[in-house]
Amino acid sequence: MIDQITHFNIRVYGLIFNEKKELLLTDEFRLGIRMTKFPGGGLKFGEGTIDCLKREIMEEIGQDIEIVRHFYTTDYFRPTMHLKTTQQLISIYYCV
Repeated sequence: MIDQITHFNIRVYGLIFNEKKELLLTDEFRLGIRMTKFPGGGLKFGEGTIDCLKREIMEEIGQDIEIVRHFYTTDYFRPTMHLKTTQQLISIYYCV
């Protein structure tokens, strides 16, 4: 499978807590699959990760955000779950 990977699928997500320390999750139904995930999405060509996250959060919940810090980036091989099998998924998480 790894030898069939031709490019990366880079996703950027925001960890958003309220004053009660509850974490915001979003539900989506895409390509016939129901998913619960953090707000965020795919990086476009020519876009930085922070600009991507700000755009995705605005699209999904209609809010401007401030990035607090980088939280985690996947450091292991992960194929995409439901997209083209020739893509390797890289997920980047920020606290916002």
